[in-house]
Amino acid sequence: MNGLVLRQRVRVVGWSAVTAVAVIVAVVVAVLAPGYPAASVHQLLGQTWLVSSAVGQITLVDGSTGDVAARVPVARASGDLVVAQSDADALVANRSSGLVTRVLGATQSRQQGAVRPLPGAARGLSVYAGTASAYVVDAVQGTAAVLDPQRLSVRGRVLSMAAALDRVSVTVDRADRLWAVDTRTGDLLRVSAAGKLVVPGVTSPGVSPVVLAAGRPVVVDPRQRTVNVVEPSTGRVASRGVLDLVPGERVSVGGSATSGLVFAAVDARGLLLVHDPGCPTCARVVQLGAGTARFGAPVETGGRVFVPDFRTGRVYVIDLSRDRLIASRQVLPPGLPTFDLLTRDGAVFYNDPRSERAGIIRFDGSVLPVRK
Repeated sequence: MNGLVLRQRVRVVGWSAVTAVAVIVAVVVAVLAPGYPAASVHQLLGQTWLVSSAVGQITLVDGSTGDVAARVPVARASGDLVVAQSDADALVANRSSGLVTRVLGATQSRQQGAVRPLPGAARGLSVYAGTASAYVVDAVQGTAAVLDPQRLSVRGRVLSMAAALDRVSVTVDRADRLWAVDTRTGDLLRVSAAGKLVVPGVTSPGVSPVVLAAGRPVVVDPRQRTVNVVEPSTGRVASRGVLDLVPGERVSVGGSATSGLVFAAVDARGLLLVHDPGCPTCARVVQLGAGTARFGAPVETGGRVFVPDFRTGRVYVIDLSRDRLIASRQVLPPGLPTFDLLTRDGAVFYNDPRSERAGIIRFDGSVLPVRK
């Protein structure tokens, strides 16, 4: 009898050890899985900072539950705030004062000492976060500065972009390079710690959205109806495709972080065009709705594209595997000037920066409202 009990105990202990090893291995695999750097494991729940300009605060929302983890005052009420997420931290640019503030994700509190990296900048101010650097850009003055995102100190000197800039024509890639289009000339600018590069005539004069697709900059010229994939090392156009647009149509553009696809939402026809640089002759289109829309930039994650419509307050959800609309959800009141739609770690957030309204949109189109 004692021998039987002993053998059972040995088996139980053995299975417990195997289970513990399996759990450890699973955790290690999760930590080292492609696409999730070890330093970013603590963010896998998709916690994201959302702006509430009306009350001068930012709110940390958990993408898996919708729970509010923190509310941090960063400015006076009724300001004009924009936020960029740098790892777990938030960099907040105040377009009313020209100040940039850092909020620490670890302590969910403001870092002491806001900075004014671009003297004279205000309503044209934006902030963009890379991996180890951040950028502040003044679209009005045409200036930019490289920031240490932890100390908020300017690296090097303030740069004269000598360009007319638009906010949709600026982005930062994974290698901490800033890309921007001069709307006066169509020149493409690349800014990094090494300096500034100008590539003439990449697009025609006018606003040309710049997005990242599979980590590469893509410049979309709606006037010439072209999609220009840029070689990051040289700034030159590596490939050029045709976008099926009617001249003069307004489009909003986004890119896929993984597949290299480029998405163009066309207001007048209520369409989403899906451009595949690897298959220039593949014409892919999804009908979103009847009537004229006022779309914002599409975002993509997990094989789904999410398109905001400011006119109706809706978000459309498209299944890319079938190029099919699977949901159309009213998330905010119709007629807002704009609202934010962003994705982080697989979670998709909508946010009205002028009110307490925000929320999460699931892959099936269901909506989880959040009160910031």
